[in-house]
Amino acid sequence: MAVNLSVVGIFFNQSITPASGPGPYTLSSIMKAATSAAAEGQLPNLSAFTYGIDANLDATSFSATYKGQLASKGGKTYPAGQYYLSQNLAGRPSYTVWQYYVFGADKKPINYARLSFTDSSVTVPDGGSIVWRLVSILAGPNSAVSYAMTAREHRTLVQS
Repeated sequence: MAVNLSVVGIFFNQSITPASGPGPYTLSSIMKAATSAAAEGQLPNLSAFTYGIDANLDATSFSATYKGQLASKGGKTYPAGQYYLSQNLAGRPSYTVWQYYVFGADKKPINYARLSFTDSSVTVPDGGSIVWRLVSILAGPNSAVSYAMTAREHRTLVQS
């Protein structure tokens, strides 16, 4: 049976069936199956799906190469080509890291203490899903004015 693999930001949302037989599946087996399926032309509109991991076995980047135009869930269209995102641990006042969430076939989250990329204790059941997100985390205090002004605040600053 398949699991759903999503990588937010690069528009990757595919049903993946690892070759290992029925689940539960390890994250590593799902990621390898996705890479192979894309390379072998088994995923619609994709010619490649790749990912990077670091020495700590954490995800560092994701890339999907589309053969044709694609559309977001909201309906906006994007041209064919490679879509790549990577984490940035050196950013200030914030840095970005990849995090993933595991859901059962019932769409309920499955919680794990540490979500390491190759941790074999982290499994995804048949019909479950994984969602990767690149998230920003503050490295220290910051000012709301510099990051999140409301339209009213912006108009006030522009008019003064």
